[in-house]
Amino acid sequence: MPSQLYAFGNPQPVKSEYVEPSISVESATKIATLQAKLDMKLGPEYISTRPGPGGGPKLSYVEGWKVINLANEVFGFNGWSSAIVNLSVDFIDGTEETKKYSVGVSAIVRVTLRDGVFHEDVGYGLLENSKSKGAALDKCRKEAITDALKRTLRNFGNVLGNCLYDKNYASEIAKVKVQPVRNTDRAKPMSSLFPDQTRQESFTSPSGLRRYLNCTSFDFSKYLPLCASSSATTTTAAEAEHQSSESRKTTTSALSTSEPSTHST
Repeated sequence: MPSQLYAFGNPQPVKSEYVEPSISVESATKIATLQAKLDMKLGPEYISTRPGPGGGPKLSYVEGWKVINLANEVFGFNGWSSAIVNLSVDFIDGTEETKKYSVGVSAIVRVTLRDGVFHEDVGYGLLENSKSKGAALDKCRKEAITDALKRTLRNFGNVLGNCLYDKNYASEIAKVKVQPVRNTDRAKPMSSLFPDQTRQESFTSPSGLRRYLNCTSFDFSKYLPLCASSSATTTTAAEAEHQSSESRKTTTSALSTSEPSTHST
């Protein structure tokens, strides 16, 4: 919209035209859909725990392969890329006599989206009292890179791990019992986790989480279950099988009626 600027030493306003950047409806829809995915919080199946340092409270985390799968699902397999900005060995303690090595490695990883938006973060790998210096370095490098990748991806939104830093979410999700994953759920494509965003109520939850929702006021409506068991899919499959069976019966009946008699007199 037009704006007025006052030049130095000139009381008369100087008119300038500012054109707001335009965006197509298709681009706006894609951005809104992507934002809706990133705003979702993870279901309990995604979250693992490990003992805290010094015997402290348990720490929640998401395994690296799960975060990578989610990033592929959210951005597309060709919609993002990662690069190691820096990888350095902080220390190597140990001698050939003791045959015990302690190694620390730090890494900085950058994740870049297709449109050029990127984030960077640091990760760390540590191993103590290893019998092999080479094995310790290899493990620490991989651990540092994976840690940096996860910490970088979480900057994009809740669904990529940022929800774990919400204390209210962490305390409530820890109370939910996770049901064992069935083989049929393991084979289910992850694309089923993201249906039409206009029908967000269609997201289903494991029965344990569903029972928990009935006795808490905490908002789980945006939580993303890892292996959602969809009763609608089961019903649809049953109906399809019933229709197929009825079709076979009808075809068999029609054939038996129209088939000429082969009995000789």
